[in-house]
Amino acid sequence: GPLIATRAKLGAYIGNGNRNFFQYSALGHVYLLLRTLIADVIAKTCTQDTTPDDDSCNVAILQQLSHRETYEKFKLFPGEISAAKLAATACSTLEKFKRDYKACSFYNLTEWR
Repeated sequence: GPLIATRAKLGAYIGNGNRNFFQYSALGHVYLLLRTLIADVIAKTCTQDTTPDDDSCNVAILQQLSHRETYEKFKLFPGEISAAKLAATACSTLEKFKRDYKACSFYNLTEWR
């Protein structure tokens, strides 16, 4: 069985903490699947001269994450969630992130006195 004595030993947040978190929790499993998918998209999209922070590479990554074909290749949740649904969810999630960023950050902030 898992070597997790209490929930508190899993770690502070997703991506850190007890290695058993990834093996024995559904959320840890989903986290690993998404990390693998994103790492593959980044590797195929960015060149040696670009990074995910470069505008052109970033746009290409977001486009790949919004295509059904990306999710068909990985078959993340076979029989549970279709590739089309995953792509649509990625699109809506990215749009929500952009809206929230604009609403809650220093986006287009100008100084006035």
